[in-house]
Amino acid sequence: IAIAAIYFNKHLGLFECLAFVTLIKYGIWAVVMNLFVMIHYDQLVPMAIMLMTSHGIMAIQAFMFYPLFHIKTWHIIVTMIWVFHNDVIDYVYHQYPVYSMLSQYESHIGYFAFWLSIGAFLLLLYLQKNIKLRSKYLT
Repeated sequence: IAIAAIYFNKHLGLFECLAFVTLIKYGIWAVVMNLFVMIHYDQLVPMAIMLMTSHGIMAIQAFMFYPLFHIKTWHIIVTMIWVFHNDVIDYVYHQYPVYSMLSQYESHIGYFAFWLSIGAFLLLLYLQKNIKLRSKYLT
């Protein structure tokens, strides 16, 4: 949605903020979970390698599109509510993607997901405060 809006010279800051945070969070989450699957099986798992590659690229995309995004403070607040609500739904109500071979580590995975949320928001706040790419290159 955010990319389509930008293509049509529109900005949907809330979707742009959601895109940035979730590309970082879930890109890294999937890489780490699939790495643990390969460690668990003690072998290279082709599906896990493909998922690690594609999800790693998701995290990179967040940085590629960031200069095009117009994110305001209220977008960050709403995104925080959404992402932390999603963490509760995932790990309190057990609605997360299940890697059955890692189920014994569910509480650790939930804790890791929580800190990925925090990290993605801190990174966004840092970029918002310190990186002025938009004003320098895109105006």
